[in-house]
Parts: sequence; C-alpha cells; structure tokens
Amino acid sequence: MSEMTEQLARQMVATGQAGLDRLREDWDWFTQMRDLGAQWLMRNGFGDEAETSSISAGKPKISYPDAIRQILKEANGHPLHRQEIARRAVTLGVSTKAKNIMPIVDTSLRRLRRRGEAENTGDGFWRLTTGAVGRFGLGSNGFSASPLKMAQESFT
Repeated sequence: MSEMTEQLARQMVATGQAGLDRLREDWDWFTQMRDLGAQWLMRNGFGDEAETSSISAGKPKISYPDAIRQILKEANGHPLHRQEIARRAVTLGVSTKAKNIMPIVDTSLRRLRRRGEAENTGDGFWRLTTGAVGRFGLGSNGFSASPLKMAQESFT
C-alpha cells in the first residue's frame, strides 16, 4: 500500500462514490417499480397482503430478507451479530407488529443460509457467502483482488 499516491486514493474514493450513487439510483428505480406494480394490483383487486405490504402511507418499506442482504453486503464480508443485523434492519425501515423481531430476523437468516446466500460464522454472527457477495456486486469471487490492484487496473 505504500505505493499508493494521493491521486490514486482520490480516484478510488471518486470511483467508489460514483458506484454507490448508481446503486442508490437503481435501488430507488426498482423500489418505485415494485410499489407501482403493487399499487396497480391492489387497486384492481389482484393484490394480496404479501404483495402490497411494502406500501404504507406512500412510504416504501423493505422486507426483512432484502434488508438483511443489504446489511450484510454493506458489511463487506465482515460478520455481523444477529442483534446488530436486527438493529440495522429497523433503521432501514422494515416494520412489523411483532414485539420481538429476533424470530423474524433468525428465520430470514436461516432462509438465506438455505439458499446459499448467507453463512453463520458462529456465536450468532452472519455474513454473505462469497458467491452471494459476487451476485450483489462486490466482485466475482468476493475478496481475492486487493482494492489497490483493482483501482490500478481500472485507471490504466
């Protein structure tokens, strides 16, 4: 890392920020598409509770599995404790009438594990699997290439 220059570091920051901005725009677009489809289904008598539950007072909500995927993705491969995942899920806007959300979080984590998207690293800590990390845009094999090497290749 001693070979990194200020210019390269600034380029890495700018590239990372641009990528995050694109992801936010994509997230917003997909959320709008989901909500418009659910509104149409509900308005025309085809919607059910599961499809329309994300629409409440015009504010889209995120499902527990989607929130957990996003939370684990943002952890960049670092395991997070299930209680921290639950806390962050609430921050993202998931909602339920349940007084205790831990059973919902635990069920969602187990389902993600069965699908091969998440793994339990022990003692209540979870992370995305390497394959899931690639599917969610963090690299085809997760963490094999260093950020410096990837940045150098992208700027030459």
